[in-house]
Amino acid sequence: MNFKKTALLALTLTCLLLALTGCGTKEPPAGEEETSAAGDAAQQTGPFTEMDTVDLDGNKMDSSVFAEKTLTLVNVWNLGCTPCVQEIPHLDKLNKDLADRGVAVKGLYYNFGEALSDADRTDIEALFAETGADYPQLLASETMMASDELSQIQAFPTTFFVDGEGNIVETVEGSHDYDGWLSIIESVLESVEADA
Repeated sequence: MNFKKTALLALTLTCLLLALTGCGTKEPPAGEEETSAAGDAAQQTGPFTEMDTVDLDGNKMDSSVFAEKTLTLVNVWNLGCTPCVQEIPHLDKLNKDLADRGVAVKGLYYNFGEALSDADRTDIEALFAETGADYPQLLASETMMASDELSQIQAFPTTFFVDGEGNIVETVEGSHDYDGWLSIIESVLESVEADA
């Protein structure tokens, strides 16, 4: 096999691996699992308990948006992450299908602490117009970006499961299809409802 074919094969395998696992940013700490609980009640603080931000359209968004549902998935994503973009239609369908069960989905566009650029805003709007997705997209405020949860994200997408008080009850790294997310959501929802 010549060098060009070897390089092409290596590139193809790398792209396939990224597509299957999500867009990693750094290695997870040793011993940490993909899905982890947020911790006990004494540690229930974070970027969503006293959230004060805006959505993509500039509408004010605060922690009261979580009180509307039993469980909210806050899917942290980035335009440069192919698996993030590919799961948007699944998340939109879940948002619509599970609304009556007390579940909501919100996106949180995150670009490693950088403010949303005009080019990114245009690209996000075009992406959502193309996919027909319309679940809310939050923007990370400076306070949110400084939180441990966002500043220490290991991979895109990362999804925080948030209860009605804005507490993170579960964190999942990586993308999933509709059925994969549905299974995870049902498990976390059962746990949250049992604790209520």
